[in-house]
Amino acid sequence: MFLVNLLKKLFKNSFKLKFVKYSLIGVMNTMICGCSMFVLSIIGFNYIFYYILGYTIAIINSYLMNSFWTFDFKKKSFMHFIIFFSINIVFVIISEFLVYVLIEHVNYSEFISVLIGITSFTITMFFVNDKFIFSR
Repeated sequence: MFLVNLLKKLFKNSFKLKFVKYSLIGVMNTMICGCSMFVLSIIGFNYIFYYILGYTIAIINSYLMNSFWTFDFKKKSFMHFIIFFSINIVFVIISEFLVYVLIEHVNYSEFISVLIGITSFTITMFFVNDKFIFSR
């Protein structure tokens, strides 16, 4: 509760407050996604598999946290989750393609490529979530 009240005082503009909340959840999702990817890569999985699975875990957490906290979305339903998940998967595929191109054709390291993929995905999805998925 303290964090919520502090954020409200610091960011009176609701868009800024949503962005800060989304960013905090994004950091948590990035850690969840990154840790999942790291563990799967250590185990020996291919980057394509660990990238998709890491994002899937993070997408589920993202829906739960953002619908309850960031966007305070009241119309939660299984169908809404499916729409959210589907749109996220489309953007994961686009992001995965970007990572693939950076690794296989531009010869960037896996770490830098995945970091670029995560960053582009996060920024794009904030605007998609705010304007379309969780709009009132």
